[in-house]
Order: sequence, then C-alpha cells, then structure tokens
Amino acid sequence: MPYEACAKRAARASSQALVRFTDHVPSLRIVVDHLPYDPPADLVERAEYLKALHELGKRRQVYAKVSNVLRRSQNHVPVSLDFYRPSLDELWDVFGQDRLIYGSNWPVSNLVAPYGSVFRIVQEYFSAKGTDACEKYFWKNSQAAYRWRAR
Repeated sequence: MPYEACAKRAARASSQALVRFTDHVPSLRIVVDHLPYDPPADLVERAEYLKALHELGKRRQVYAKVSNVLRRSQNHVPVSLDFYRPSLDELWDVFGQDRLIYGSNWPVSNLVAPYGSVFRIVQEYFSAKGTDACEKYFWKNSQAAYRWRAR
C-alpha cells in the first residue's frame, strides 16, 4: 500500500517535508491527497511550495489525488471549468497523465458544491485530454498507485 499524504494545511512546509521523506524512502509509493492546494499568498512561500511540488513531480513513485478542485471565490463557488483550468493544468504539467488520480472527497465536497458539480468539472477537463488520459485518471492510475486487482 502507498503512503497517503495530506499537506493541505501548510502546503509549503508539508510539500518540502514530503520531498525529504521520498529522499529517505525512495521505494515507497506516495499519494498526495486533496490537490490542488491553494498556494500560499506570500510570494516567497508560494515559490517554495511550487518548487517542492515540481520536485515531487519528478519522483515517479509520487501520485497526486485530484480531489480538492472546487472552492469558494468571492462568496460563491464557480462551476465553470475555465476558473479551475490553471490549477488543473499545473497538476497535469507536474505529474502528467500517468500519476493523477481521481478522488471525489465526498461527502466533504458537499460543503462546497453538490457532487454532480464537482464531478462535472474534472470529467470535462480530463475528457478533453482524450480517452486514454481520462481512463488513466479515473481508474488506471489508481490501480498503479494502490496495486488493486480487478475482481
């Protein structure tokens, strides 16, 4: 089983710690939960967070669970893919089509938006990447990360 890591509260420090952790245990598969995170507002901290995220992206044993996409912005929750595309593009650029994993975060996601809205955003984004990328995101990559077997 892989190690599940949630670095949401202190994204910069936690991401840097995960980089060091993978240095010490390079064979351990890691799934970073609840991405994309809101990057730190401080520009220096943001740069350090992005550096650590990109370093994690270089490590083939690190997967990213995309389960924190929708968020409040100015007292409402946008339901347009265009609002979320930059953060999804960044994860795509960092982890590629082989290490992004679907996660609904349901029922917690209901605090932000109904499940249908949450699912529609990622379905629209990954469907546009093609059938292979979509299948990898929704199930094949989880099989690689968790090594589950079809029954």
